[in-house]
Amino acid sequence: MKHALPFLAVLASSVVALAGDNDKKTIAPTELEPAQPWRFSLGSPGWIPWEVGKAGINGTTSNIKLGPNDIIPKIDMIASLRAEAHKGKFSIMGEYIYLGVSDGVGATGLVKKLDVRLDQHIAELAFAWRLAEGQRGWVDVYAGVRYTNLYQSVTIHPDNGAIDDASRRVVDTLADRIAQGVRDRLVPLIQQRVEDRLSALQNRDPVLPDGPIADALRGAAAERVRAIVDRRRSELDGAIKSGIQARIDAAKSKLAGEIASALKDKLDTQVARTDDWWDPFIGLRGRYYMSKSVYLLGRADIGGFGVGSQLAWQVNAGVGCQLSRSIYAETTYRAYHVNYRNDGLVYDVLTHGPEITLGIQF
Repeated sequence: MKHALPFLAVLASSVVALAGDNDKKTIAPTELEPAQPWRFSLGSPGWIPWEVGKAGINGTTSNIKLGPNDIIPKIDMIASLRAEAHKGKFSIMGEYIYLGVSDGVGATGLVKKLDVRLDQHIAELAFAWRLAEGQRGWVDVYAGVRYTNLYQSVTIHPDNGAIDDASRRVVDTLADRIAQGVRDRLVPLIQQRVEDRLSALQNRDPVLPDGPIADALRGAAAERVRAIVDRRRSELDGAIKSGIQARIDAAKSKLAGEIASALKDKLDTQVARTDDWWDPFIGLRGRYYMSKSVYLLGRADIGGFGVGSQLAWQVNAGVGCQLSRSIYAETTYRAYHVNYRNDGLVYDVLTHGPEITLGIQF
């Protein structure tokens, strides 16, 4: 944002200086100006994004570092529309962006595969007022509100073979410790082993700009195993004390089967979360004509202020061309940063990259 504000300041000073030249001309008799008609524009921006930052859920954080080659191949649907109505010094501005991405990720441990999905909607509405205008350009101040809706989901596919093997190993470890008279920290050890085998749910290096929404299952699965062990431990103790191998094997097989069944049931699931918020914002935008058809443009705004996100800012600057009376094209570099923290979610992400817009005016 610090790079766009000086650019807009130059635009403003240039426009004011150009507007000031009119004061030296002969003042004509006052005439009623004809009512200015409404002018409209519709554009479709295409944003090529890089995303960096972090997304956290209840204290577990994923570090996001993704480029277009990571994101674009995984796009299921994308839509963007920018619209404006202008009359005199007043403008109404609106924009809508939708991004739907998904991917299947191979995993290790007790999970065979994760299907992840992210849907993001960003919609804004703002009102602008022209501060200065001259023959070579203009500067507006604007204020509005931006709505963000973030949906994340993870479908977990457990690895049944790995779960059966892990369950037998857990019970073997438990039985060996009991036979050796070791009783301290048995249950915490088992819980930790289960959680370690579910590390894929922590989503440390996400393939999409999403958070570790399934991480809570690690603790939940380990807790379920602990409850089973607590409930069946006396039965295994009795079998081991009896010294009868057939009874020991039967008790171990029963306990391992119950643990495996509980893990398969717990992990064969989908976890989803939706977060949404509203951010007020204020900003400046401007345009400077280098020729009749080529112009520089820039926009910078800041918002959030703790109403929705803690802070959100945006910068967009570049060059445009009036291809015909009604068709225009613009190439800019856009950066948008949002830092949202609420209800266990931390979403602190910078999205930046070139943007190409093709639009129509009427």
